[in-house]
Amino acid sequence: MSDFRSLLSNFQAATGTSSSTRNTSSNNREGEKRNNKDDHRHTQENDISVSLRERTDRLWRITQIRRSTTMAASTLEKQSKVLGLKKEVRIAACACIVDAFPHEFVWKKWMEDTGGEVVIPTQRSGGGNSTSSSITIQASGELYVHAKHPEKIKSSWLRSKTIEKTYRPNWNDVRIVRAVLELTSEALKDESTTHILFCTESCIPITSLKDAAVMLLTGSCGNGDAGSSVDKGEETEKRGSVDRNIECEVNWDRSFVDFYGRDSHRCTRFDEQNCWDVLAQSVPPDAIHKALPGWCLVSRKHAQAVLDLPSQLGDGAPDLWPAFNNVWAPEEVYFPTALALLGYLPGNDVVSKTVTHSKWNERARNQKDRAHPLEYDDSFNEHLVQNVRKEGCLFLRKMKRPLDIRIWERAALGKEISEADVNADQDRDQTLSKKRQRDYDHYDSGYHAGDRYGHSRYSSSRRRHGRDDFGNGSRYK
Repeated sequence: MSDFRSLLSNFQAATGTSSSTRNTSSNNREGEKRNNKDDHRHTQENDISVSLRERTDRLWRITQIRRSTTMAASTLEKQSKVLGLKKEVRIAACACIVDAFPHEFVWKKWMEDTGGEVVIPTQRSGGGNSTSSSITIQASGELYVHAKHPEKIKSSWLRSKTIEKTYRPNWNDVRIVRAVLELTSEALKDESTTHILFCTESCIPITSLKDAAVMLLTGSCGNGDAGSSVDKGEETEKRGSVDRNIECEVNWDRSFVDFYGRDSHRCTRFDEQNCWDVLAQSVPPDAIHKALPGWCLVSRKHAQAVLDLPSQLGDGAPDLWPAFNNVWAPEEVYFPTALALLGYLPGNDVVSKTVTHSKWNERARNQKDRAHPLEYDDSFNEHLVQNVRKEGCLFLRKMKRPLDIRIWERAALGKEISEADVNADQDRDQTLSKKRQRDYDHYDSGYHAGDRYGHSRYSSSRRRHGRDDFGNGSRYK
């Protein structure tokens, strides 16, 4: 009976219905008392003594019931995503840094000079008919920075973008999750924020704000494989930019998270031991998901839902983030797992792809060299950007050294530069060593299957070592 009551309670919570027993038990007070007693036993989400695992289990069951009982969105609901009152796509780039931001001028240029008005052709369907229309939006961006050492920041512009709170995270530290959540909270205080990009100091944009806005609203439509832009013709086609002439379905709630679960071929033994097994005490294993790369882009709807997650776990519920304390790369697991618990992932509004390009050198002999993404400082050019854009990516990681703004404008925006600059750039490319050239020529030879950390699915658990953007060595040394 208790199992039935628990199932009934979950079903009522998921569907918003009330127990008919309560409505008909007025002539059976003894039965009502028994029901109330059982209900109290199975509404312990308001009891602070209930474990986090019990709370997440209940939320998981509720969201699964909702997913199975909720019908597909109506035509009217789909159209509302197109015809909503929003007229601006505002991307909040939320960056976790130590104290330096080498690409300050690139981000500043991107936000100040590459946005503006853009017209997006759209399709509306209903009653078996489809009609063409268009929406005009403004594309804009803002930067929010969490610094490990904010007191060391020298740039006045960067200080103006840095939030007051700092958690001073180490590498592979759950405090990175706290920093990301704090950045999200700050970004959502601006009511015009529509999307949030998580990034680090080594990330750069590789397309204009206008093209990024079109890509986010239309998803995979016009990702560079078809046609040219109305603004730049053949040059845009060569660089793999968005085709704004293609009619697409616009969705303001779309997020981009390249996630996988426990049953995916991407899940390695390393993942199982250092992510799934660690979290199993607090989260249902089927709800645990991981994103690679972990620096994803989420819509305002999903970002706000993740911030509100503790309230979904019941009164007195602890925060979810402490459960990730011993999870390997917790920032790669927290957001996709939270979205899964909330019932958004997998789902139509969460695209299983990344908009931030990041690759690992799986051929490296040294385990330390496999631990971190490839660095593109010595190979950044139009060819690289063209290939990355054809993947549908809008941002690139990892660029550790400051990038000449002219080189960025030429590669990312297609801007013409002087012949002298072209010659200097060619001389720089010719100085690449054969080893580095082999590392970065994986676009021509094809990608290698397997774990991006260099671990085989059948290998024993290994630890990543070395140093990352946060300037700290592994805590597992």
